[in-house]
Amino acid sequence: MVQNLPVPGRAIRLPGVCALTGASRSTIWRWVAADPTFPRPFRLSPAVTVWDEAEVLAWLAAKKRRDRAA
Repeated sequence: MVQNLPVPGRAIRLPGVCALTGASRSTIWRWVAADPTFPRPFRLSPAVTVWDEAEVLAWLAAKKRRDRAA
């Protein structure tokens, strides 16, 4: 019997996060350090840091809702 398991989120690297948000590399790292709502990156290896694409998209959607409600 084949089970329908959830597909894990797509991992995107820093240029992908920049493309989704329209922010620079330094701004992304500033958000990581200072904004507790911004998605946390994780390491695939010592040299590869990634973000969960779904988390970044959810953060953008929440930011949009907050800004429109204000």
